[in-house]
Amino acid sequence: VYYNLKDYEKSLQYAEVGIALLDTIQNQTESAFDALRTWFDKPMAVLLQQKSVYQLQADKSVEFLKQIYQTLQKVVSIVDKRKELLTTHEDQQMLLVRYQELTAFIKKIQLELYNATGDIDYIDGLLELQEDLLYIKLRNQLNLVANVSNYNLPAEVLNREKHLKMSMQNLADNDGSISGYLDAMNQWQDFLDSIKIVFPDYFKLRYIGYGSDSLDYNPSTQTVRYAFVDSGLLAVVITKHTKKVYQLNFNPDLIKRIPEVWNDPQSIGKLTFELYQQLWEPFDSLLTDPAVMIVPDGQLFNLSFEMLTPEPITQFNDFTRNSLLAKYNLSYHYSLWLAQNYSSIDIQSSYAGFVPGFTDQMKKDYINMVADTFDIDKAYLQLLPQPFTVNLVQKISKELHGKYYFYEESTATTFKEKASGNKIIQIGTHAQSNNISPAYSRLIFAKNGNVSDEDNSVYAYEIYNTNMTSNLTLLTACETGSPAYQPGEGMISLAHAFQYAGSES
Repeated sequence: VYYNLKDYEKSLQYAEVGIALLDTIQNQTESAFDALRTWFDKPMAVLLQQKSVYQLQADKSVEFLKQIYQTLQKVVSIVDKRKELLTTHEDQQMLLVRYQELTAFIKKIQLELYNATGDIDYIDGLLELQEDLLYIKLRNQLNLVANVSNYNLPAEVLNREKHLKMSMQNLADNDGSISGYLDAMNQWQDFLDSIKIVFPDYFKLRYIGYGSDSLDYNPSTQTVRYAFVDSGLLAVVITKHTKKVYQLNFNPDLIKRIPEVWNDPQSIGKLTFELYQQLWEPFDSLLTDPAVMIVPDGQLFNLSFEMLTPEPITQFNDFTRNSLLAKYNLSYHYSLWLAQNYSSIDIQSSYAGFVPGFTDQMKKDYINMVADTFDIDKAYLQLLPQPFTVNLVQKISKELHGKYYFYEESTATTFKEKASGNKIIQIGTHAQSNNISPAYSRLIFAKNGNVSDEDNSVYAYEIYNTNMTSNLTLLTACETGSPAYQPGEGMISLAHAFQYAGSES
């Protein structure tokens, strides 16, 4: 409270009293578990202390910043150890809230140290924290899903994983012996070390960031990694020969205004030019190859970078000649840690498209099949038809000699049964991106009169348990669940779910 009131001397005083109190409890308690839990409470007290010290210091020299950074690194080591011990969703959620505040301040200090010294190691550390926070969020979503399966992992390995987690949780809940708990922790670390070697893809998707993993990234494709730090935006541009950092002057309101003027080419052209100047122009000359991978952050997940234009356009046709779409082959990923080349899976079938279409006739048939009008899903009846998506998938399927499932054929059940085993899976539908609980982001499929209201949805948490073996999953979906631009957590969760379930990209 005192910190938020900007009474930093008072907040520092209370932080130091809190640290002293925690030290006293830790030293005097007879319970080894109480001592351990008290140790785990220390990071937030130290964070408040260091934030207060930072605000009270007028001359923020390099040595002063380094001292804060070293103190915070010790705090991170406590949090890292705690990450390994948490097995319930509630505990993970609490850690996430605290870790976000901690990492936000550390990234601020890292950026100031980089600006003062030019040492790129501080930027590498910043990106590692960025990736680690992302994976805490993703693992938190996985923990919501009971009995998550994996199609490439032997049953005995999954059972071992489950057994070790339950052992640690039982020891913690029942206040077992600290020696028994530490032994269980050592067994868990041995398990992680083994799957990291034997099942590296599974380890990357579920456990990357544990232990001493560092951001060892050598891209075969030029990569632009965006990261919000404090109130500013960074772009880290990584090529085969260099890594450069750009601090961008970005106005987030520009993205929010795009839907308001989407049908006016001159207004759109003005916005896309301003966004180009802010998000791309500073490093455009550094990108010498056409292939560029973008790893967005926050609300940048809501932007199609292809539409950025080096000068204002006056008509929509100008996008074909005067845009990033015309100059680059852009691809997207949500993580630097996973944006690596995988050995491609050899799949025989070429393509499968799933397009419910949501025609007016489908909705009439649905109404006629529902016995009780109180059971009618009114939201389903309001979904806009998608005739252009139907036409698109029909053409692609013909070109690639694939198959498609249109209208009433394109149900959630059909999708789960037929999608796997195709080089390309394309889903043309409506979607809802849930940024509060990303595991509940969903894809909407066709209804028939014999299913419940929820049965026409495939949620992100379900995709984790569905075989999606493919080279590429292409999601052509309208976002209908969010009236305003959100950070994009739901979209990240969907992408992670498909990769976890076997889709290479």
